Amino acid sequence: MDNKGRLLLTAMIALSGSAWSGDTARLTIEAAPARATIQPLPEGRRLVRLPALEYEFGIHADCGTDAEATSVSISVADTRATLAGDQLRPEDPIAAVIRLPARQLAPVAIDDFCREAPDDAGENQLLVSDAATAQISLRCADATGESITYASRSLDVTLECAAPADAQGTESAATDR
Repeated sequence: MDNKGRLLLTAMIALSGSAWSGDTARLTIEAAPARATIQPLPEGRRLVRLPALEYEFGIHADCGTDAEATSVSISVADTRATLAGDQLRPEDPIAAVIRLPARQLAPVAIDDFCREAPDDAGENQLLVSDAATAQISLRCADATGESITYASRSLDVTLECAAPADAQGTESAATDR
């Protein structure tokens, strides 16, 4: 989906919030892209194994009228976290951090980024969309029982290119003047 499509989707979701009744549970998730540094690669398309990634989530959970949030669960790959009790204050966004081990992440295909033979026009950062997906559930309880609301969010990663050793200069160059 391009940026215009995402902007339109975001606007539609924001406007549709006023049409929801107060009895409907709502769950929205924000997640900034994780950051990962990779070493320079040979030219051409390459599969890159990602290192461990850390995602910070901002979760807005609302169970509606007369219901209370009892837990929020986050699942990404094989990593899970459950938040409950004092971590679920309805007036504040829920903050959570998930650290994904490298072995749970699929390699990503990179085309001509972070090359071994650098050129001055090369980019130092690359945003990879949809590197992982988070599944979030909100468990609500009221006098009539419990309900669960689900949401998912694609997770991005910003790759940063580590400068090649020859581009950093020799060890003595910085001190010999």
